[in-house]
Amino acid sequence: MAGWWRWPGSRRALGLEIGSSGVRLVELERSARGVVTLHGCAHVNLSPGVVVDGQVEHFDAVARAIAQTCERLRLRTRQVVMALPAASVLQRTVRLERCEYERRARGARLEAWAASLAPFSAEDLALDFAVLGPAPDSPSEVEVLIAAARLDRVQDRLALAEAAGLEPAVIETESHATQRACQAWQQRTRCEPESAPMALVELDPQAARLKVIDSAGMQFERETTWRERAGAVRLAHEVVRLLQHFHEACAGRRLACLMVAGDAAAEDGLGDALARASGLSVRLVDPFAAMGLGPHVDRLEPTGHPSAYLQACGLALRGIES
Repeated sequence: MAGWWRWPGSRRALGLEIGSSGVRLVELERSARGVVTLHGCAHVNLSPGVVVDGQVEHFDAVARAIAQTCERLRLRTRQVVMALPAASVLQRTVRLERCEYERRARGARLEAWAASLAPFSAEDLALDFAVLGPAPDSPSEVEVLIAAARLDRVQDRLALAEAAGLEPAVIETESHATQRACQAWQQRTRCEPESAPMALVELDPQAARLKVIDSAGMQFERETTWRERAGAVRLAHEVVRLLQHFHEACAGRRLACLMVAGDAAAEDGLGDALARASGLSVRLVDPFAAMGLGPHVDRLEPTGHPSAYLQACGLALRGIES
């Protein structure tokens, strides 16, 4: 939905998460040899109601928070990757006969065709699409992934970045960012994915988001919220409720393990409570594990466990991809 950039040798990028509880910024670098280095991470809290369900309600407050995170880091790049909630983005994979795809591509009509599939008018639309390649079961067809979002949601994100002096490079979905960060963590730590899907739960003191991931990508996603701050027992109870929804929707599917991330992931006693309640092995995700550390970065911020930076890390990883 926004442009791309390239530069020789190493690549640096920022990942900026705008959540209901706060703003997080991560700066990563990938060397020409593929080594990933963490150069900084920062977090600024937001008051309740400033961001609601991914929608920015108080622009100035969020812009100030982003500027504060930038001030805390010795930024060497201004290129930033941001995200929208998955619920704000319509994504569809469609097929075209190869000859039809080539005809539309030659006539520069792919974008107009993709826009015609969205449920709102073209002038209110921010659109992106990618050709995935030949359909696996039909070589005569091409698969095209289409992503569409309301233009005002995208413009809000772009304006926030620009207000802080950042240069927006990519906007994608939050789910893709967390999935990317989890897979990169597994690869770096040699925690290879098992044949059964893995459950990722992102925990805030007042929310839990379950994402079930397998080799084909995101298979299930659900969120629950509550009003009061929850301790380990309540958090475990809410996670089990989400797991029950998964088992009802995907009867017969076994989970390999439960990965835990988020603000409340390091709550005392949570790992044991989750293991007892779910019957699954529990792993606390550290998205920075086995990364190099830049000369000006502290290993941990005093504001919590690195797992709280999972989404921001996944966004920065998108920015340093080849």
